[in-house]
Amino acid sequence: MPCSFSAGGNVGLLALRRARWEEEYSLVATHLELDQPVGPSEAKRSIYHSVALDAADQLRHRAAWALSQVYVTSELMLDNRAMAQEMWLTYHDIFVRHAFGNLRDLLREVSYSPVMGEFLTLLGSRSLVFNKPDENFAREIMQLFTIGLYQLNPDGTAERSPRGALMSTYELPEIASFARAWTGFTRAEPRSNIESDQDGEPLNSVDPMRINATFRDELPKMDLHRGHIGDQLPLCIDLPPRSFLLRGARWRDAVQEYFSSSGEAGCRARCENEPRCRFYSFWKNNWCRLTETCDVMREADRPGFKINGSTSALGALLCGSKTSMGDCRFSSNVMLDADLPCSGRECAVDDVRYVNVESGRSAAIFEFVRPPCVSLTFYNDAKQVYLASAHVSPASATTVCADPATASAAVNCCDGETSTEQCEYLAEMVPFATAVKRCADYSLGGLCSVGGPPLPHEPPAARRSIVHGRALAYDQCDSTHWHSWTAASCTVQVQVRQDGEVNIVHVESGSPFKRLDSAHTFRVRWDGSSSTLPFPTTSVGCGKGCMVHGTTCLCETRVMQERVFAALAEVHSAAQVEQLLSIGRTQLTHQTDGKGVE
Repeated sequence: MPCSFSAGGNVGLLALRRARWEEEYSLVATHLELDQPVGPSEAKRSIYHSVALDAADQLRHRAAWALSQVYVTSELMLDNRAMAQEMWLTYHDIFVRHAFGNLRDLLREVSYSPVMGEFLTLLGSRSLVFNKPDENFAREIMQLFTIGLYQLNPDGTAERSPRGALMSTYELPEIASFARAWTGFTRAEPRSNIESDQDGEPLNSVDPMRINATFRDELPKMDLHRGHIGDQLPLCIDLPPRSFLLRGARWRDAVQEYFSSSGEAGCRARCENEPRCRFYSFWKNNWCRLTETCDVMREADRPGFKINGSTSALGALLCGSKTSMGDCRFSSNVMLDADLPCSGRECAVDDVRYVNVESGRSAAIFEFVRPPCVSLTFYNDAKQVYLASAHVSPASATTVCADPATASAAVNCCDGETSTEQCEYLAEMVPFATAVKRCADYSLGGLCSVGGPPLPHEPPAARRSIVHGRALAYDQCDSTHWHSWTAASCTVQVQVRQDGEVNIVHVESGSPFKRLDSAHTFRVRWDGSSSTLPFPTTSVGCGKGCMVHGTTCLCETRVMQERVFAALAEVHSAAQVEQLLSIGRTQLTHQTDGKGVE
């Protein structure tokens, strides 16, 4: 049934309501004794009431207040936060911004807020590699913030089973799965122009939290509808080479360098006036470097991927317009509106994360914002990768399996007594085939074995680096901190538990988290059937390709691709494609009845 409302309203009634509201506020003001100096814990309330009473957009602020009663936090639950002002007002501003928006955007900001992260203990939750992920936020975002405890019909009435029982929206396995999805969240880097902690600690409780991949759970996570988080996204291995040069690629300014005629004081003042600047460094010849994170600062101090702001099409676009001195006027964010040709070193790589753009007396480091994509947990023709630091200490060698099609490891080539790391830029990762080709192209022998040549337990007599064809001192590629490819094969198996949950087994791996009987289990969607259950069980001997291991089945894995549509005429809509091809979504265009469908 359509609904209607009156936009005019009753002026007298509104005035009466406002008078009552102001009367109630005056009682609050009397209680707080606002004619006296306002204490730190009441200042934010005074600000809120002033805005709520006097702002012109009254409906927005009342909607924001209503939302704040749903996505609640509390001073009482956060130690040493009652005296804070900025963090609480920043959190409330989320509801002011999204009062008339959509729930997805609102939930994203609430979830990334350090206030909510600390209140519902999402902040600092880590994967099972470190400890059990915190389940608090995973439960509350469903129970309190979105779907509630029971399934509902379109008219809002409770949906019931054939026996008349209420139907739960989620169970304990869903909570555990979602808890792993909310791991890795940490505070943004502190900065000097926001409020400090009550004890003076430089905690950033204002800027959105960030995800630290080290603490992020990497295992698959099922959703509430037998799908997986990440469905409908493309596979990372399907992204086109040099996608950083293609239309739609996004670049963001990570570090700016400029000539500071006023010395370090000018460098510090420039940083304080740059909204995204968190750190700065100043060195001889009056050069100043501004950056958002100390991680980027550390990377900026090592050999990077340099492009010219004049001769490179990408460099010229990132440089923007130039001053009369030939210096760039860099933009904070750049999106490519057309494909660009590669130039020089750009043509030698498939992927890059940071580029150093230089022109005149200006320089900046831009970060390529990679498009969202997913990688498969199981894959064919796995290869062993190892920590290159095993060259220095062979006893510390740790191997894991890796998908050869992914850019998962660095290039380390061995020829006799010499070990050579090769890269086009610092910390470059490449697919297995690229690593093999690089060793051959530079006549460096073959990929190193675990522990280095000539014997697995002896380090090489000589080590060196080759960066873009130039021989340099060792460790200029930083590969000692990353895994390197080997030619050795690796076996990927799956261990199936009695309840259908599985864990990954890398037979040759030294990782305790991918060994037989590991506790790192996850749910999967089983298709097909055996005599009793849709997954291998010990009751039927586990079946072909599997063997009994205690109460579990240990099975070989093989990733298979099957044709879903036999002919183009079977494809009728994008929705049909998305429903049937949820893994590895790509941009599809075809013709149906003379009309293009994406």
